Amino acid sequence: MADVLKAKLLGDAPTAQSDRPPSGNIEAYNALLEANFQAAKLTDESNRRAIALLDRAIALDPNYALAYAKRARAWTFPLAWNDPIVAKGLVAASPARADVRRALALNPNLAYAHAIAGNLSGYIDGDQAAAEADYRRALALQPDLSVALTGLSRQMSQAGRYPEAIDLIRR
Repeated sequence: MADVLKAKLLGDAPTAQSDRPPSGNIEAYNALLEANFQAAKLTDESNRRAIALLDRAIALDPNYALAYAKRARAWTFPLAWNDPIVAKGLVAASPARADVRRALALNPNLAYAHAIAGNLSGYIDGDQAAAEADYRRALALQPDLSVALTGLSRQMSQAGRYPEAIDLIRR
């Protein structure tokens, strides 16, 4: 009863987001944290290490939605540093989309997964309306999620909506 009342009072309030695995598996969590560290190095080699670590996190906890979403983002790494045509082919051929779908199936309220879905919608599918909807859903769930703020800011800038883009990037 308390959850129903809370939902009615708060409406679509941001959902608490956790980076911990639902199983509580500390090894899976450590693998995700190490993957974050590797991914932040922004090299092809460190990104491959991040994917391997996320593979390990998922093997340790197959229901770890954030690990799938983080791995999907790692698969999209070529979009940041390579020729756009080559990068689109690499990402389109990767398991990124399947990882996002799995993450959202496990946790439909995972803001990070919605943000990565926005990246795929915008950059790979060229569907700017879907990308904007994905980013906005992510921000409704977690208003301070940087990957969603920067993604939506890029969308707004490309659409010529500069004041909104600037506001988002400042946030």
